[in-house]
Amino acid sequence: MRIAYITPYQGKSLRQRRPTLLNLSLAGTAKMEVIATLLRKCSHDLEMFSQGEVVELALKYYPAFTEPERFHADIPVFYSSALPVRFVNGFWQGRRLLSLFKTRHRAKPFDVVIIYNLKVPQIMCSEFAIKKLKLPVIMEYEDDAFLDIDGQPNLSLRAGYIRHAKNILGDISGGMACSPHLLNQLPAGKPKLLLRGVIGEEIIRASVETGKKNWILFSGTHYRTKGIAPLIKAWPQAKLAGWELHITGQGEETETLKKLAGNDS
Repeated sequence: MRIAYITPYQGKSLRQRRPTLLNLSLAGTAKMEVIATLLRKCSHDLEMFSQGEVVELALKYYPAFTEPERFHADIPVFYSSALPVRFVNGFWQGRRLLSLFKTRHRAKPFDVVIIYNLKVPQIMCSEFAIKKLKLPVIMEYEDDAFLDIDGQPNLSLRAGYIRHAKNILGDISGGMACSPHLLNQLPAGKPKLLLRGVIGEEIIRASVETGKKNWILFSGTHYRTKGIAPLIKAWPQAKLAGWELHITGQGEETETLKKLAGNDS
Protein backbone atom coordinates (compact mmCIF):
# COMPACT_ATOMS: atom_id res chain seq x y z
CA MET A 1 0.00 0.00 0.00
CA ARG A 2 1.22 3.48 -0.84
CA ILE A 3 0.77 5.94 2.05
CA ALA A 4 1.02 9.73 2.27
CA TYR A 5 1.90 10.70 5.85
CA ILE A 6 1.05 14.41 6.18
CA THR A 7 2.56 15.85 9.34
CA PRO A 8 4.28 18.88 10.89
CA TYR A 9 7.48 16.80 10.92
CA GLN A 10 10.77 18.54 11.83
CA GLY A 11 13.77 16.65 10.54
CA LYS A 12 17.39 17.44 11.26
CA SER A 13 17.94 19.59 8.17
CA LEU A 14 14.77 21.58 8.74
CA ARG A 15 15.90 22.50 12.25
CA GLN A 16 19.16 23.74 10.72
CA ARG A 17 17.57 25.73 7.88
CA ARG A 18 14.54 27.28 9.56
CA PRO A 19 13.93 28.82 13.01
CA THR A 20 11.86 26.19 14.83
CA LEU A 21 12.83 26.67 18.49
CA LEU A 22 9.51 28.31 19.44
CA ASN A 23 7.49 25.46 17.97
CA LEU A 24 10.01 22.66 18.38
CA SER A 25 8.40 19.22 18.70
CA LEU A 26 11.05 16.65 19.48
CA ALA A 27 8.75 14.03 21.00
CA GLY A 28 6.23 14.39 18.20
CA THR A 29 8.93 14.07 15.57
CA ALA A 30 10.32 10.95 17.24
CA LYS A 31 6.84 9.39 17.34
CA MET A 32 6.27 10.12 13.65
CA GLU A 33 9.59 8.47 12.79
CA VAL A 34 8.77 5.32 14.77
CA ILE A 35 5.29 4.97 13.25
CA ALA A 36 6.61 5.59 9.72
CA THR A 37 9.38 3.03 10.23
CA LEU A 38 6.90 0.42 11.51
CA LEU A 39 4.68 0.96 8.48
CA ARG A 40 7.70 0.60 6.21
CA LYS A 41 8.63 -2.67 7.94
CA CYS A 42 5.16 -3.92 7.00
CA SER A 43 6.15 -3.43 3.33
CA HIS A 44 4.16 -0.22 2.80
CA ASP A 45 5.54 2.45 0.48
CA LEU A 46 5.44 5.66 2.51
CA GLU A 47 6.24 9.31 1.85
CA MET A 48 6.16 12.08 4.46
CA PHE A 49 5.00 15.64 3.81
CA SER A 50 5.54 18.57 6.17
CA GLN A 51 4.85 22.30 6.05
CA GLY A 52 8.10 22.87 7.97
CA GLU A 53 6.25 25.45 10.01
CA VAL A 54 7.93 28.73 10.96
CA VAL A 55 6.06 30.65 13.68
CA GLU A 56 8.57 33.50 14.04
CA LEU A 57 7.05 36.08 11.71
CA ALA A 58 9.47 37.77 9.31
CA LEU A 59 9.56 38.93 5.72
CA LYS A 60 11.69 35.98 4.62
CA TYR A 61 11.05 33.23 2.09
CA TYR A 62 12.12 29.65 2.88
CA PRO A 63 12.22 27.46 -0.26
CA ALA A 64 10.82 23.95 -0.43
CA PHE A 65 13.29 21.09 -0.18
CA THR A 66 13.60 17.35 0.38
CA GLU A 67 15.20 16.16 3.63
CA PRO A 68 18.79 15.09 2.75
CA GLU A 69 19.39 13.38 6.11
CA ARG A 70 16.67 10.76 6.15
CA PHE A 71 15.81 8.90 9.35
CA HIS A 72 15.08 5.88 7.11
CA ALA A 73 16.69 5.23 3.74
CA ASP A 74 13.37 4.31 2.08
CA ILE A 75 11.19 7.10 3.51
CA PRO A 76 11.56 10.47 1.75
CA VAL A 77 10.46 13.66 3.51
CA PHE A 78 9.20 16.62 1.48
CA TYR A 79 8.96 20.13 2.97
CA SER A 80 6.84 22.84 1.38
CA SER A 81 8.06 26.41 1.17
CA ALA A 82 7.30 28.88 3.95
CA LEU A 83 6.59 32.59 4.00
CA PRO A 84 6.06 33.59 7.66
CA VAL A 85 4.26 36.88 7.09
CA ARG A 86 1.27 37.85 9.25
CA PHE A 87 -2.10 36.89 7.67
CA VAL A 88 -0.20 35.02 4.93
CA ASN A 89 1.68 32.31 6.82
CA GLY A 90 -1.11 29.78 7.43
CA PHE A 91 -2.70 30.08 3.98
CA TRP A 92 0.71 29.87 2.29
CA GLN A 93 1.65 26.71 4.23
CA GLY A 94 -1.62 25.04 3.34
CA ARG A 95 -1.56 25.86 -0.36
CA ARG A 96 2.07 24.93 -0.86
CA LEU A 97 1.83 21.65 1.05
CA LEU A 98 -1.31 20.73 -0.88
CA SER A 99 0.47 21.49 -4.16
CA LEU A 100 3.35 19.27 -3.11
CA PHE A 101 0.97 16.44 -2.18
CA LYS A 102 -0.83 16.75 -5.54
CA THR A 103 2.46 16.61 -7.44
CA ARG A 104 3.59 13.43 -5.71
CA HIS A 105 0.15 11.83 -6.15
CA ARG A 106 0.24 12.52 -9.89
CA ALA A 107 3.71 10.99 -10.10
CA LYS A 108 2.59 7.82 -8.29
CA PRO A 109 -0.90 7.68 -6.78
CA PHE A 110 -1.39 7.08 -3.06
CA ASP A 111 -3.81 4.52 -1.63
CA VAL A 112 -4.36 6.08 1.79
CA VAL A 113 -3.53 9.29 3.67
CA ILE A 114 -2.52 9.64 7.33
CA ILE A 115 -2.71 13.10 8.88
CA TYR A 116 -1.13 14.20 12.16
CA ASN A 117 -3.45 16.57 14.06
CA LEU A 118 -5.65 19.27 12.52
CA LYS A 119 -3.45 22.17 11.54
CA VAL A 120 -4.59 24.13 8.49
CA PRO A 121 -2.24 22.38 5.97
CA GLN A 122 -3.37 18.96 7.21
CA ILE A 123 -7.03 19.99 6.91
CA MET A 124 -6.55 21.26 3.35
CA CYS A 125 -4.76 18.10 2.22
CA SER A 126 -7.39 15.93 3.91
CA GLU A 127 -10.29 17.72 2.25
CA PHE A 128 -8.68 17.28 -1.16
CA ALA A 129 -7.89 13.60 -0.51
CA ILE A 130 -11.44 12.84 0.66
CA LYS A 131 -13.51 14.94 -1.75
CA LYS A 132 -11.40 14.94 -4.92
CA LEU A 133 -9.30 11.78 -4.74
CA LYS A 134 -11.84 9.67 -2.80
CA LEU A 135 -9.05 8.31 -0.63
CA PRO A 136 -9.43 7.01 2.94
CA VAL A 137 -7.92 9.37 5.50
CA ILE A 138 -6.66 8.11 8.86
CA MET A 139 -6.14 10.64 11.63
CA GLU A 140 -3.39 10.53 14.23
CA TYR A 141 -4.78 12.80 16.97
CA GLU A 142 -2.23 14.08 19.48
CA ASP A 143 -3.40 17.59 20.48
CA ASP A 144 -6.97 18.76 20.95
CA ALA A 145 -7.89 21.01 18.03
CA PHE A 146 -10.47 22.99 19.99
CA LEU A 147 -8.86 23.59 23.41
CA ASP A 148 -5.89 25.70 24.45
CA ILE A 149 -2.91 24.40 26.45
CA ASP A 150 -4.81 25.03 29.70
CA GLY A 151 -7.69 22.82 28.62
CA GLN A 152 -10.08 25.74 28.04
CA PRO A 153 -12.03 26.40 24.82
CA ASN A 154 -9.72 28.13 22.37
CA LEU A 155 -11.51 31.43 21.79
CA SER A 156 -8.98 32.54 19.19
CA LEU A 157 -10.12 29.93 16.68
CA ARG A 158 -11.95 31.25 13.66
CA ALA A 159 -15.39 29.89 12.83
CA GLY A 160 -14.16 28.76 9.41
CA TYR A 161 -11.38 26.69 10.94
CA ILE A 162 -13.73 25.06 13.45
CA ARG A 163 -16.18 24.15 10.68
CA HIS A 164 -13.50 22.60 8.47
CA ALA A 165 -11.89 20.74 11.39
CA LYS A 166 -15.20 19.24 12.49
CA ASN A 167 -16.00 18.25 8.90
CA ILE A 168 -12.70 16.38 8.66
CA LEU A 169 -13.40 14.61 11.96
CA GLY A 170 -16.71 13.49 10.53
CA ASP A 171 -15.28 12.32 7.20
CA ILE A 172 -12.20 10.35 8.26
CA SER A 173 -12.13 6.59 7.77
CA GLY A 174 -10.51 5.84 11.13
CA GLY A 175 -8.12 7.21 13.66
CA MET A 176 -5.73 6.78 16.55
CA ALA A 177 -5.40 9.06 19.54
CA CYS A 178 -3.27 9.35 22.66
CA SER A 179 -6.18 9.70 25.10
CA PRO A 180 -9.81 8.52 25.45
CA HIS A 181 -10.91 12.17 25.41
CA LEU A 182 -9.45 12.72 21.96
CA LEU A 183 -10.60 9.31 20.75
CA ASN A 184 -14.18 10.21 21.68
CA GLN A 185 -14.07 13.16 19.26
CA LEU A 186 -13.68 10.72 16.36
CA PRO A 187 -16.85 9.44 14.62
CA ALA A 188 -18.79 6.62 16.24
CA GLY A 189 -18.62 3.39 14.29
CA LYS A 190 -15.25 4.17 12.71
CA PRO A 191 -12.14 2.07 13.53
CA LYS A 192 -10.26 3.60 16.47
CA LEU A 193 -7.00 2.86 18.25
CA LEU A 194 -5.90 4.22 21.63
CA LEU A 195 -2.17 4.75 21.09
CA ARG A 196 -0.71 6.14 24.29
CA GLY A 197 2.82 6.34 22.95
CA VAL A 198 5.61 4.55 21.16
CA ILE A 199 9.14 3.68 22.23
CA GLY A 200 12.11 3.97 19.90
CA GLU A 201 14.54 1.10 19.46
CA GLU A 202 17.31 3.22 20.98
CA ILE A 203 15.63 3.20 24.40
CA ILE A 204 14.95 -0.54 24.26
CA ARG A 205 18.52 -1.26 23.14
CA ALA A 206 20.02 0.95 25.86
CA SER A 207 17.94 -0.81 28.51
CA VAL A 208 19.21 -4.20 27.35
CA GLU A 209 22.86 -3.12 27.04
CA THR A 210 23.19 -1.21 30.32
CA GLY A 211 20.63 -3.01 32.45
CA LYS A 212 17.74 -1.42 34.27
CA LYS A 213 18.69 1.53 36.45
CA ASN A 214 16.73 3.70 38.85
CA TRP A 215 16.36 6.57 36.42
CA ILE A 216 13.44 8.89 35.77
CA LEU A 217 13.63 10.36 32.27
CA PHE A 218 12.04 13.39 30.66
CA SER A 219 12.67 13.39 26.91
CA GLY A 220 11.16 16.06 24.70
CA THR A 221 10.79 19.76 24.07
CA HIS A 222 11.81 22.16 26.85
CA TYR A 223 8.66 24.28 26.90
CA ARG A 224 7.02 26.03 29.83
CA THR A 225 3.82 23.99 29.68
CA LYS A 226 5.72 20.71 30.12
CA GLY A 227 6.28 21.31 33.83
CA ILE A 228 10.02 20.56 33.74
CA ALA A 229 11.04 23.47 35.99
CA PRO A 230 8.66 22.41 38.81
CA LEU A 231 9.92 18.85 38.39
CA ILE A 232 13.53 19.95 38.89
CA LYS A 233 12.59 22.09 41.90
CA ALA A 234 10.64 19.23 43.49
CA TRP A 235 13.34 16.61 42.92
CA PRO A 236 15.46 17.40 46.04
CA GLN A 237 12.32 17.36 48.18
CA ALA A 238 11.48 13.83 47.07
CA LYS A 239 14.75 12.47 48.53
CA LEU A 240 14.63 9.26 46.51
CA ALA A 241 17.78 7.38 47.52
CA GLY A 242 19.57 5.75 44.59
CA TRP A 243 17.40 7.43 41.95
CA GLU A 244 18.49 9.88 39.24
CA LEU A 245 16.47 12.40 37.24
CA HIS A 246 17.57 12.81 33.61
CA ILE A 247 16.36 15.71 31.43
CA THR A 248 17.00 15.42 27.70
CA GLY A 249 15.83 17.43 24.72
CA GLN A 250 15.88 21.07 23.67
CA GLY A 251 13.67 24.15 23.57
CA GLU A 252 13.22 27.75 24.62
CA GLU A 253 13.66 26.87 28.33
CA THR A 254 16.87 24.82 27.94
CA GLU A 255 19.31 27.38 29.34
CA THR A 256 16.99 28.25 32.23
CA LEU A 257 16.62 24.58 33.14
CA LYS A 258 20.39 24.05 33.04
CA LYS A 259 20.88 26.86 35.56
CA LEU A 260 18.04 25.55 37.71
CA ALA A 261 19.62 22.10 37.88
CA GLY A 262 23.20 23.38 38.07
CA ASN A 263 23.69 22.67 41.79
CA ASP A 264 22.28 19.14 41.72
CA SER A 265 24.36 16.42 40.07
